Amino acid sequence: SHGSPEMAACNKDSLFFIGAVARVISDDGGAQAPAGSETAIKQLLLVPGDRGVFALPDVIAELDGVLGSISHTILEQGAAPSSAVPFIGFGVSALAELWVRDDRSVVANAARLEREAPEVATFAVQVHRFF
Repeated sequence: SHGSPEMAACNKDSLFFIGAVARVISDDGGAQAPAGSETAIKQLLLVPGDRGVFALPDVIAELDGVLGSISHTILEQGAAPSSAVPFIGFGVSALAELWVRDDRSVVANAARLEREAPEVATFAVQVHRFF
């Protein structure tokens, strides 16, 4: 994907709004989003690379409103090839996608992670599909 026209467009566009970047290539094992994910909110969990082995599935099991999740295997990461955007120098040791029931679950999960697993960064994602 690094040499694709889509990535070239992303690299060009990123210059306008991203100060630094780290690219993470992962494998989701062919997993599919859970049923009902079209109306759910996606929440991403990232664990910094300096944390070593981290039991992200154990953390996910304790979160609120989770309809399903996919844990990724990190294949490659580092600077964005062919990009003029600087490398942020941030590695990832674990990555998971969650689908949660509602905004309340996102907020509750972020608060819980901050208290119990502060090394986990969490992001709510709005997915747009163009057909």
